[in-house]
Amino acid sequence: MYRFRSVENLLREHGELEKQAVYFAPPEELNGPEQGRLGVVWRGDINAWRSLLSHYLLCLFHSAKAGGTAIPVFAGEARLEEGESGAFKKAEVSFFVQKIVAELIHVLAAKKAPVGRDEMLFYLKCIHNTAAGVAAEALELDAKQLQETTAGFETVYLETIEGLVSPKWFAACFLTNCSGHAVWERYGQDHRGVCLKFRDKAIYGRSILPLTWRNEDETDDEAEEEPVYFNHTLRPVAYTDEPPALNFFDAAGPLPLPDGAAQWYSGGEGADDGADAGFNEWMKNFWRHFEQSVTSKTADWADDNEHRIVLSEHFLEEHSEKGRTFTYAFDDLEAVIFGAQTPDLVRVEIIEIIERKCNEAGRSGFDFYQAKIVPGQPQVELVKLDLVQSMVEW
Repeated sequence: MYRFRSVENLLREHGELEKQAVYFAPPEELNGPEQGRLGVVWRGDINAWRSLLSHYLLCLFHSAKAGGTAIPVFAGEARLEEGESGAFKKAEVSFFVQKIVAELIHVLAAKKAPVGRDEMLFYLKCIHNTAAGVAAEALELDAKQLQETTAGFETVYLETIEGLVSPKWFAACFLTNCSGHAVWERYGQDHRGVCLKFRDKAIYGRSILPLTWRNEDETDDEAEEEPVYFNHTLRPVAYTDEPPALNFFDAAGPLPLPDGAAQWYSGGEGADDGADAGFNEWMKNFWRHFEQSVTSKTADWADDNEHRIVLSEHFLEEHSEKGRTFTYAFDDLEAVIFGAQTPDLVRVEIIEIIERKCNEAGRSGFDFYQAKIVPGQPQVELVKLDLVQSMVEW
């Protein structure tokens, strides 16, 4: 596997070569604006739709108490103060007997096609004033004032619940080859950067790279401990112009139990698979769709043949750059490939770092290659630098 790095990342600001570091970047730092976009849709039965609108009303109820300043999607009925639970139940009964709400639920449950984001937002706007009115009556507030203070609530609510099925994620990107002229232009700083080649390792037919995370603030005793490496799977990227779509009711996995599960798993008679499959199946569907979304790119990038190691926010202790930087074993770095226009001083600096690391590790072999542009050809030529290798071994 090959990993292109800029001189800045490899030697300067981040010192990745010295630290043997693999940085996991958020989607906005990757090379496609469509990165990891998961098309969330809504398709369910009466039970699922009733649960969603009940949750909308509950969030509006909590928000009304707080002056319309927050949308607490994780706050269930159990978090209502004494006396407020009864008020919410009253508002809920009043809400669902409203004609516009009752008819909307039946129409949505009967739809064969999934409801997309824009359509979902339209439906929430249709019932918002009704929801605000019953919430205001239950809380003894002015209905018109509450409608005004919660203007735009529908949009923020929708964005928030979409985030429930699309957690933050970070990726380290690799390619299966580095000979394409285009990939050097795109990822190799227009041939001025460097490419790292890692040893091929696989478990059960899946490529892996062992990584560890070390706290830079650890004590001297902790730093001397032998690092523990965990195998991370390099997942192949699928190239498609149709991004994966996820049914919200099937995979709202991150909602905390018991409040979250109770909100979507009413489990009434006639509930569809998404509402009555059980929590374990629910979570399985969620992570399966999550993996599909974070390893998908449009067909325009198909020549890259990219693989990714992906970490979700739930895996990391912290989300800072330091918390998203892992370490590989030096023995897993097989070779360094210089770009056709990598500056000479940069090459010398890299060779000196590798030579020192080889001496420290007692390693006798390390390969260096030089990429050369071949006029009229789509591939660069990789020339092995045997003399440099001999110098390092010596």
